[in-house]
Amino acid sequence: MNDKYFGYPACLLTICFYLFHIISLIDFSKNNVKFNNIIPIEEFSKYAFTFFWYYFGVISYYDPIKICNLVGLLSILLFIFIYFIYEIKKDKKETILDILIIILFTISFYYYFTYIVSDLNINGIYCIIISIISIIFYIILIIKVIKNNNNLYISIHQVILSFISSILWYKYGQINKDFYIKLSFGVIAFIDLIQIIIYFVYKKRNRKLNQYSYIEIKNLSM
Repeated sequence: MNDKYFGYPACLLTICFYLFHIISLIDFSKNNVKFNNIIPIEEFSKYAFTFFWYYFGVISYYDPIKICNLVGLLSILLFIFIYFIYEIKKDKKETILDILIIILFTISFYYYFTYIVSDLNINGIYCIIISIISIIFYIILIIKVIKNNNNLYISIHQVILSFISSILWYKYGQINKDFYIKLSFGVIAFIDLIQIIIYFVYKKRNRKLNQYSYIEIKNLSM
């Protein structure tokens, strides 16, 4: 029942969020990647996020968490290597180093979680840590919006998807009495809500400024 009403709807929305994020970074008109919009460390943190939460789902027997993060893991990993194909033309040394980091991270943590430890509490702590790290990028976006008075730094559709799915995951964790899910996605939902509020506040403010500018220009022309 928990999976049907909360787990799988959250799973579907989370998959949409991962795919929407990847699609937003591809310029289909030029069959190219939007390199200027990519922050490598942010993509690596998303990869780590899906990696840890996938294993949490495996250990906890939470199929919705396992499924959506496996899809996210594979799609983000695919995107990272597509990015490497284009990036290697610009800087071979840095790209090779990034590839080695990804490979070493994947192999070491796969071995760690598969053969050394399968403790739910340890994995849960990792998930909380990576969830907090992931929201740092959203806090940076909020600061950019405030500093530059530009709401377009926030991808509102992605944020809304993330907010709704996080609320569902929080409820899923609450029903299953899972502290790690509740804390992680409760914090993410809170940050998403702040982003939504900031986006519409600055959108309204910029609309008013544009209206005032238009009136001033019109008066000057008269």
